[in-house]
Amino acid sequence: MSPPRYPPAANWDDKFHKLRITCARKGVRVQAKTGYYAWREQPGAQSVQAVQSALATRFDAAEIGLTAKLEPLSALNAKLVARIDAHDLVLIHQGDSYHAELRVAFASLVPGAQPVFSPVMPVDLKLSSQDRDKALDQGIVVSQNLKVNQDSTAVRLVVIDRSSRAIGSVTVPIPEQAPQKSQ
Repeated sequence: MSPPRYPPAANWDDKFHKLRITCARKGVRVQAKTGYYAWREQPGAQSVQAVQSALATRFDAAEIGLTAKLEPLSALNAKLVARIDAHDLVLIHQGDSYHAELRVAFASLVPGAQPVFSPVMPVDLKLSSQDRDKALDQGIVVSQNLKVNQDSTAVRLVVIDRSSRAIGSVTVPIPEQAPQKSQ
């Protein structure tokens, strides 16, 4: 097997390039991608830009339906539990499963300050037909434990579907902590 070859730097032109893979052995069936997009930008750059755009506005993006709740774990920790509407995602049928490539980021919102967001995290789904039907019926659950800044008033979740480039976000207010009773 020969080592992988990469296109020259001049060929990273934001276009689709076809691949042709052959095998000298007779009777062998090769399964491989038919091509690739030669994006000039670094991998993930578009996801980071989309997250920053979603955070720059006061309004939530609605292309992907989201619901979420925040469960306090301690004074500075909480668990965000979100449900993604699978009808708003591109679920690609490959063989006997369905695939989706999502990117997720969380942000802590502090009044008068720039949002502080987590790194963009991949959530790559591979669903059986039964899991796909369940996801379409009940949604896709994503949860994350978060450290919450004491000055934060809300947490925002941003979800990007890489296949459709659709984006959704939801802002969840941080519940005020009940004052501690002294013993």
